[in-house]
Amino acid sequence: MKVAVNKLRAELGPEDTRDINTTTLQSTELTPSSLLYHCTFTPFLSERRLVIVQGLISMIRLKRDTSPSKSLRSKTKSSARIENKNSETLLDFIREHKTEIPETTDLVFLETDVIPNNPNLRNLISFAEVQEFRPLSDQALRNWITSRTKSLGSSITQSATKRLIDLIGNDLWTQENELEKLSLYCDQKIIDDPDVQLVVGPNPHTTIFAAIDAILVGNSARAITSINNLLETGSATSYILVMLNRQVRLLLLAQEFVNDGASFKEIGQKLNLHSDFALTKTLQQAKTITPEQLRTFHTAILSTDYSIKSGTMTERLAIEVLITTLSIQ
Repeated sequence: MKVAVNKLRAELGPEDTRDINTTTLQSTELTPSSLLYHCTFTPFLSERRLVIVQGLISMIRLKRDTSPSKSLRSKTKSSARIENKNSETLLDFIREHKTEIPETTDLVFLETDVIPNNPNLRNLISFAEVQEFRPLSDQALRNWITSRTKSLGSSITQSATKRLIDLIGNDLWTQENELEKLSLYCDQKIIDDPDVQLVVGPNPHTTIFAAIDAILVGNSARAITSINNLLETGSATSYILVMLNRQVRLLLLAQEFVNDGASFKEIGQKLNLHSDFALTKTLQQAKTITPEQLRTFHTAILSTDYSIKSGTMTERLAIEVLITTLSIQ
């Protein structure tokens, strides 16, 4: 998906004009008027400009993923209704005013975790082109890394390839960036496991795994460190909450599928997890936590989201309180 966005950015012209002509907006802070405002800008020293809206549909799912407890529903029902209404209003506004968006503007909605029957997705499909980017299977990803490394004039060992997949997963855009760095660092030498450990930083998905691992053993300090690493590298608090909530949902589903006798491959297909690493970690975590604990986690995540949006706590404090609370469950 990021590779596709990168291609759109490349059409904006030289590197020094791409940032000027690219605007990224978080759906939680977006209004119809502000979106139209950004879309109607004239491109600067370029024939096009790119406006990206992140998480319009997936943020709604944070409120609707699974049924929260009765006490939480009464606390967050109003916030959820307002947020969903705002999102639906925004989509309706875009559909009604799309002719006001100049042809020189590419408006892109990025979603990382969307269910097909989401009504807001159906609304979007009615007036926009939708592209789906399915993750590569584990073997296909290994082949892609090998092929991409060769195209950069380098080669890579199997252990280094496995390490890259463990650290980054199916994010081809990040994989490509890291392979370019590794190729420059190794200077035509074979890329090996120690090189990857030295050069490549953690992927948000694997950092979420690390945070949940730490929470499950009651190590709040290590969990907070993992989350802080995400915050310091630019991840939004809302994104971290969505990722935590997504993993809780996957763990609940994984437990159900295991109880139903599904095989490793079947569970991967049902969860839409095509990385052996991600699926293995999810199944390992699912064995060490009860459904009751997961429902408590879900409730705490929603409560944290409410505290941030209502201004009761700062984002950083709310995240730290959440991690500490979960670690002592």
